[in-house]
Amino acid sequence: MAAKPKPKKAVAKKEVKKRRDVRQLEYFNEVMAKKRAGAPSFPYTESVADEICRLVSIKTVSLDRIIRENPHLPSKDVIYTWRAYNKEFGDKYMKAKITQAQLLADEVLEISDDSTHDEMQDANGNWKLNSEYVARSKLKIHTRQWLAGKLHPRLYGNQLLEQTSDITNTLKELKESIDDIKKDDEKDY
Repeated sequence: MAAKPKPKKAVAKKEVKKRRDVRQLEYFNEVMAKKRAGAPSFPYTESVADEICRLVSIKTVSLDRIIRENPHLPSKDVIYTWRAYNKEFGDKYMKAKITQAQLLADEVLEISDDSTHDEMQDANGNWKLNSEYVARSKLKIHTRQWLAGKLHPRLYGNQLLEQTSDITNTLKELKESIDDIKKDDEKDY
C-alpha cells in the first residue's frame, strides 16, 4: 500500500511559515544595518550565533571578555539585539548561560578545595594565615554563587531559604492567631 501524500494545507502552512521566517530574518538584518550606521554591519548567521553560544557555554568569563578574545565576533550590542529579535538565538543563548552557571558552580568547588596559598611564611620563617588570599577566595566563591543563582535560579538560587522564611512567617502568624483565640476564650469564662 502506498504512503498517503501529505495534505496540501499542511505543506502550504509550512511553506508560509518558512517564508515568514526568511522575511523576519531579512528585516532583522536591515534593522541591524541601520542601528550600526557608520559601523560595519554584522548580519545574523547561524554559524556566528552557534560560535557565540558555544563560547559562552564553555567559559566562565563575561561576554565582553569573550568578544575581546575573539575580535571576529560582533559587539555586545549586536548580540543583545540578536537575542531580542531572534527567538531561536535567544533560546540557544539562554541554554548556554545555564551551562555557564553549572561551570561556575564547579569552580566554586575548585576554589573551596584549593588551600595551596592559604598560609605563607613571614620574615622570621613562621607560618601565618594569608588573609588576603583567603578573602579573595571568599569573594570569588560568593561572586560565582551569586552569578550561578541569577543564571539558573531554580538550581542555584536561594529559593529554599525564601520558602523556609515564608513557612516560618506563616507559622508565627498561625501561633499569634491561636494565642488571640485562647485569650478571647479566657475572657468569656
